[in-house]
Amino acid sequence: MKKKLTPKRVRSMLYSLGDSAIKVAKSLKRRKITGKLGDGYSCPVANFLKKKLKDNQVFVATRIETTDVSMKTSRTIQRFINRFDKGDFPYLMQQG
Repeated sequence: MKKKLTPKRVRSMLYSLGDSAIKVAKSLKRRKITGKLGDGYSCPVANFLKKKLKDNQVFVATRIETTDVSMKTSRTIQRFINRFDKGDFPYLMQQG
């Protein structure tokens, strides 16, 4: 039986990435997760959650939306997304 997805489980997954924008970026790099600038459906955090949740319906911005969960995004993840969208982590930008 599949565990029910809760905001607490999503927070735990995101917490595992790190407690700063730089740590999140390094963690995503180690996991070979990339994404598109300015795209809440395809940013590295959304792609990380899609992979972990096996759910293609993930959107990340000031809120995280999945098929089962809607919740506010943490400050750490918001800071990472802002920096990523400014081009601070080019090694996480999806090529092609």
